[in-house]
Amino acid sequence: MFDAVERLRTITEPLRGEMDGARKLPQQIVDLMREEGLFSIWLPIEYGGPDLSIPDSVRLIEALAHVDGAVVWCACTAAINNRLAGFLPKMSAQRIFVDDKAIVAGALMPSAKASKLQNSYIVSGRWGYGSGIDHCAWAVGGCSVFEDGKPKVDQQGLAETLLAFFPAERCEIIDTWDVGGLRATGSHDYQVNDLFVSDQFTVPVGSDNPVCAGSHYRFPWYSAQGTAIAPVVLGLAQAALDRYRGISASRIPRVTATIAREDPITQEVVGRAAAALRAARAFLHDAVHEIWFAVEAGSKASLEQRANARLSFAHSAVAAKYVARTLHDDSGGAGLYEAPGLHRIFRDIHAATQHAQLQKGGFRTSGRVILGLDIGGARI
Repeated sequence: MFDAVERLRTITEPLRGEMDGARKLPQQIVDLMREEGLFSIWLPIEYGGPDLSIPDSVRLIEALAHVDGAVVWCACTAAINNRLAGFLPKMSAQRIFVDDKAIVAGALMPSAKASKLQNSYIVSGRWGYGSGIDHCAWAVGGCSVFEDGKPKVDQQGLAETLLAFFPAERCEIIDTWDVGGLRATGSHDYQVNDLFVSDQFTVPVGSDNPVCAGSHYRFPWYSAQGTAIAPVVLGLAQAALDRYRGISASRIPRVTATIAREDPITQEVVGRAAAALRAARAFLHDAVHEIWFAVEAGSKASLEQRANARLSFAHSAVAAKYVARTLHDDSGGAGLYEAPGLHRIFRDIHAATQHAQLQKGGFRTSGRVILGLDIGGARI
């Protein structure tokens, strides 16, 4: 899979204008990513997925981010969704991921309603951020469960939620994705009305009862999502640094009349950006490895380990934005042009860091754990 990254880069570079105009991935890129398994990074081996550890997948996502923000976003969100195959009944997972060979798009936040029937649900509602839904054959959506017209609660008194899978042709795609960053992800809204969904095509949110064996499915539910998203922004930040090096090799600022890279101020800017990026990357990899080693040994990740991962996700966002902003500011007018790519990466980083897993709330939740306080209803 790592070998495919450079082939992907070769075909992506000349298609960026088309991608941004269409606000979706060109079919040529979709076909290559499907062929190379880049939409199936976390698909169980039983259904044709790769034998790739979660730490190795972090490295792969970083490498894809260095190619293009929209490409990696569609790959990592597909990874989050196809990991759910490990929790679906086997016949249902077989139908979606083997028979239909589907890429799955969707949003996991419970913004729709699933009314309980016997062995099924009636699902109605609208979701945002259906990344890649134009090239996906199946969709998934988070739902609040209702029974007898009332919200259903679990044994802890919390609202019961589930994820419903359905063919993408059964939903209406609503053209909403008119944005600056991650423009080619096609992350439109989508909705269904009174859609019948068998309970065989649902997964309880936060389930700790995987159908498939393996460490991937013992990896904490919420930590897994952040583990897919955080390397996106760090890979983009590395791409920004590399693009900036190219700009600084030829740019001559008017105030100095010397090549930018020879300016001590520019040298310090680059040094600080590189240090921030490497520190954040080391923290993320360390936090992910801690959890992976625990689940590989057959243990559950501790609250402290999960909080540490959540902290690394929030810190990755801060570091990536610092790198993007610092290098963009120092590049002057040269950084505004599309050709060097720095301005596009700046936009993509600021779009990706809006994801819930990377928000500053991660600092507060992790801080409460460090201080020995209860985390309340926070899910980590």
